Amino acid sequence: MAASYEEVVHAARVVMHTAYLSDAERAVRKALAHAGPRSGQLRVRDLGDTVRVELDADVLDAAAQSTSLAEVLADAGFGAAPVVIDGFASGRLNHEQQHVTEES
Repeated sequence: MAASYEEVVHAARVVMHTAYLSDAERAVRKALAHAGPRSGQLRVRDLGDTVRVELDADVLDAAAQSTSLAEVLADAGFGAAPVVIDGFASGRLNHEQQHVTEES
């Protein structure tokens, strides 16, 4: 069965958003490499009104001191959105979404 127009549009948006976040992650990784710290795990989360950068715990302090992260994220399309730097935890976003759903 062929996909509906809405399904195709949704799939295209997901692909574009994933590419957008991948570009932002590459930009953050590059900025961190110039500043010194390297994180094995790095995720950029678009939370709507804020952007969260999740990193390995051992680089959080150094990353928080980096003034270039907000700039590279703004250039990557996040504009002036506040940047939160936090520890990476596998499955965290899924757990947060599940918690919000349970509260509704």
